[in-house]
Amino acid sequence: MAYDQVGKERKLQLQELEELHLEEYENSWIYKQNVKQFHDNQILRKEFQVGQKVLLFNSRLKLIADGPFVITNVFPYGAIELKDKTTNNTFQVNGNQLKIFHEGLVSTVGEMESISLGSTWRHCESGTFGKRIVCEEKGLMRRKGKKGV
Repeated sequence: MAYDQVGKERKLQLQELEELHLEEYENSWIYKQNVKQFHDNQILRKEFQVGQKVLLFNSRLKLIADGPFVITNVFPYGAIELKDKTTNNTFQVNGNQLKIFHEGLVSTVGEMESISLGSTWRHCESGTFGKRIVCEEKGLMRRKGKKGV
């Protein structure tokens, strides 16, 4: 009789353990769905139109961009067809490799004005505490103790 009672208790414990397992599985599934939805909401969607100019980032580090290229066709699921203006070749790439090309920024390259600090730098380095504060505000003072600055 005692063995029957122990067997029933063990079955109840196993059923409770299985119910807890299923409940935790459902909770983890709900959590994963919420995290996925949050992540998908945070992703910025890029929308491209035909005729738009873009830069192509082919490397993994995305340091060097090729282009500009002209978009000739936009396919579903992020595929974009590009045309190279110099060779008139067309090819397809993933939209994740593209950035919109802004033409206004390129024309300003080369129009820089050089400013000579002259004796102002030496004046700030040898100045008193009050002068150093003014020089730091103007950006003329090197900060000591920081490497790479």
